[in-house]
Amino acid sequence: MSALDTAARAAPVSNRGRVLALVADDRAWLVAALAMNLLLGWNGDEASSLAWLNPLLFVGALAVRHGDARRGPRRRRLGGLRGGVATVAIGWVVGMIVELTIAAGGDGYGGMHPDTGPSFVLAQGYYIPMALLTWAAVRRYGLDTRRAFFFAGAMAWWEVLTAGLTAIISPFFVLAPALIAYYFSTYALCGMAGTLAIDPAGLARPVPVAISTRRLVAHGVIAGAAAWAVFMLWAVVASRVLGFSL
Repeated sequence: MSALDTAARAAPVSNRGRVLALVADDRAWLVAALAMNLLLGWNGDEASSLAWLNPLLFVGALAVRHGDARRGPRRRRLGGLRGGVATVAIGWVVGMIVELTIAAGGDGYGGMHPDTGPSFVLAQGYYIPMALLTWAAVRRYGLDTRRAFFFAGAMAWWEVLTAGLTAIISPFFVLAPALIAYYFSTYALCGMAGTLAIDPAGLARPVPVAISTRRLVAHGVIAGAAAWAVFMLWAVVASRVLGFSL
């Protein structure tokens, strides 16, 4: 076999390696999400008057991750209950910012209900469990920021499947990967934003459980289903107690 044949056979492997490295880089997902976000006009037809906050979330996350790549992660070290509360609280704040960028009813804020008040009441039933589940995964598996991103992003499986499949069969199918990255990254930030400020190593238990990336993503999908189940139950209870229609 000639050197040329050897190089030709090695090229696809090398290219495949580059693609896999890109897919495994959370920064690539954030860049694609930001580009799609700007192309959509921050949130498309359901953008609120505060939709400009949406791209700022991606820019902020990219700035932190770029800093990590250049000089190494610099986070505040908090462990135990304080670290857990801070991590969940930051994820919750990011989730509430995302809700402020959406106007499901055409005006007001929130994507869970046409009216702002009920929308934010309903949102608590999803964003809090999502942040809690991500913190629990960071603690149990000793996840760093990148792996926490993929765990939390996997919770977007419903949005990814519905929006992604719709995009694939539409005339704009070439944008489907970026649209998927947008939903994946948005959910990821709502779950793991705390690890951008709090050192995830300090959140982990003394002996973390080893887990492969494939299993981690699968666990993220299951966690997303669990969060949706909690959300559905919360929606029924909250609507009956507070007297608004779903």
